Amino acid sequence: MIYVDRFRLKEPQVLINDNKDPNGEKNRAIQFIENSQGDPVEFNIYRKEEVKKSLKLLFHDKCAYCESKITHITYPHIEHWRPKKAVYEDKSHPGYYWLASEWDNLLLACSICNGQKHKGNKFPIEAMSKYARKSNHSITMEDPLLINPCLENPEHHLQYTELGAIIGNTLKGKTSVDIYGLDRWELTLERKKFSDIVIRRLNNILRIINETSKMIMRNAPESEYKWLIEIADEDIQELKTFSSSSFQYSGMMKFIIRMYRRENRSNKIFLKKTDPLIT
Repeated sequence: MIYVDRFRLKEPQVLINDNKDPNGEKNRAIQFIENSQGDPVEFNIYRKEEVKKSLKLLFHDKCAYCESKITHITYPHIEHWRPKKAVYEDKSHPGYYWLASEWDNLLLACSICNGQKHKGNKFPIEAMSKYARKSNHSITMEDPLLINPCLENPEHHLQYTELGAIIGNTLKGKTSVDIYGLDRWELTLERKKFSDIVIRRLNNILRIINETSKMIMRNAPESEYKWLIEIADEDIQELKTFSSSSFQYSGMMKFIIRMYRRENRSNKIFLKKTDPLIT
């Protein structure tokens, strides 16, 4: 999971227009649930094509939770981070009906992370905080136990292993791994495939740096080691792709790169070469 800057895209106009409309879904839902006026509302605005396109662009066609590419194999889910119709942990909660078409509450998710076995309509909060239950209640009184990648940096809560495993190092991190299903076996195996590639590239760069340093120390001509430097540069370029926000599991890639940098912090050449990979 990586941080996603929601402000790099404009809110879809169709959501803005409907939320301002006195007869729009949001206001009709509030009137029906809070004032017993009108008819039940079927939420559809968030499914508009304009919203789908914006979310796919915002999340690079990846699941906001597990970072797997979605659209080339299946249809993505438009996920309500705060559930729109019910809350699993509080059976009397009507759901966050007033946020059903709010841009800030919409994410892109895969069908597994967002399925009932995992996220579904779950939304746990700290024991000492209180759920917002109506449109005039402030959500700031809640202290969610799930990471929203558009509100905070998941790096503060998650870490990875070279075997593709993901570990929560805070209560919020542990809860998110469990509820989003980020440690499911198939996903861990898929992450490991990419972890293996990154580790091979990093080890190769270290080996080349050590070999070329020895050659330079004995005043070998540049022609003897120039080809090695070119190979290392190719590895760096590939690692840039793997650690970019648009690539699958880039959160894990960056974690592994940072881990290698810490382990080899005395190697100034390695730090300089890999510095662009963590920015």
